[in-house]
Amino acid sequence: MYDGSDDCSEVGGYRPCDGRCPQPCESPATCLDEIGLCVVAPSIGSQEACNFTAVGVVPRHGKFCSRSGGPCLVYRGSGSGGTEGWQGFCLGADVCLDAEGRGLPFTCRYSDGSVVVTGPPSDTCPPAITDAPFCGGSCGTLAGGCPDTSGMFGTNVSPSCIGLSDERAHGVCVYNEYDCEEIWTSFGADGLAVILDACRSNYGAPCVCMQLAAGPGGPLSYFANGEACVRYRAQYPGSVECLDATHTPLP
Repeated sequence: MYDGSDDCSEVGGYRPCDGRCPQPCESPATCLDEIGLCVVAPSIGSQEACNFTAVGVVPRHGKFCSRSGGPCLVYRGSGSGGTEGWQGFCLGADVCLDAEGRGLPFTCRYSDGSVVVTGPPSDTCPPAITDAPFCGGSCGTLAGGCPDTSGMFGTNVSPSCIGLSDERAHGVCVYNEYDCEEIWTSFGADGLAVILDACRSNYGAPCVCMQLAAGPGGPLSYFANGEACVRYRAQYPGSVECLDATHTPLP
């Protein structure tokens, strides 16, 4: 626990470097000023950044921690989350919990926008399908991240690990970071049906909108493998829903 302004003890395995600690980061780590921690460069690469656009920004999307599964360390000045949008880096829930009371310049949020309070519950990782594995929390880190889906959605789109929270022990890999709910609202069933059909043609499996319970910015839904979504919903009924092109829950 934090014991004063000169406390330089590690935070979830990372040295603080926010100006209160006199010693520089030890190589190969460098100081990531936005969150005030010494971090080895590969863990802050593009795959381990995280962000979510503000409500009303089109296209609305949220990129999450593909390798670690999140949560996102949202740094100050990037928005407080929820309806304002935010960005940050992925370093794990242990960092978030250990940082409590330390005065570091970040807040931790999950992919549904909720703030990390207790950390994900402990549980065993259930069997999953290869194309859309479970990830983060009790299912651990994916060395190569979630499976590449750029062939469907373009090179600027990244798969994400979605769903980890204080109530859900792990997440599941989804195809991209765009919000199905926005597409439903903007284009109706026809627009969503076209995208889900293209998704199925590309991946050879039914695609759905996986919807998480409403967070600070409202309900969020992501393009996901239908079977993976149904399995995930079975673990967390009432917290996860799988919607088809007509906005109807799958049986």
